[in-house]
Amino acid sequence: MPKLHRFIYLLVLIPLIQPAFADSSTETPATPWYFGLGIGTSLLGINKSNLVNSFNAATSASRFSHDDFAFDIYAGYFLDRLLALEFGYAELGNVIASTSGSSTKLFNTYSFYIDTMMLHRYNKNAAIYAKIGAHFWDIGTTSGSTITNGANLMLGAGIELNIYSGTARSIRVEWTRYQFDKVYLNSSDTLTLNLLFRY
Repeated sequence: MPKLHRFIYLLVLIPLIQPAFADSSTETPATPWYFGLGIGTSLLGINKSNLVNSFNAATSASRFSHDDFAFDIYAGYFLDRLLALEFGYAELGNVIASTSGSSTKLFNTYSFYIDTMMLHRYNKNAAIYAKIGAHFWDIGTTSGSTITNGANLMLGAGIELNIYSGTARSIRVEWTRYQFDKVYLNSSDTLTLNLLFRY
């Protein structure tokens, strides 16, 4: 396993195995509901051979690339000071086949997800967190028709910082991995900057 992936998985595990070391003075948030909006980049793991076999616009000579823009919108609810449930929607980019100077967008990738998030808070202004759950993905044409869909594991980790006065807003920097069925895509790794609102 690459060193970066080992480090990321360690970040995922820390909040899950060390809740006892969290800031015990931090009580259940006064406003348990929160809403988040994130933008960033997505790295899609493409299965080239299956794309060549399935799409007329793709050949063995095609060069595959993807639009790496990622967008994420979600809501969550704190069950206590450490544990929250989240659900949201993510756009994970699209895949493009380029052959002999001509480029064709093969499909777009979307996901609805639900996860459990565990927080490890150091103080009122800084925390790390990990999440694990399921995402229900859809690979579709540019016109909106579904090519294939399914459900797979997702997991993530990040840091949350309160750089504003008060507790109504904070920012998150988050890595998330979305697993796929390995037909057209193996996985998607996203890195996003999120603005969080509590209400």
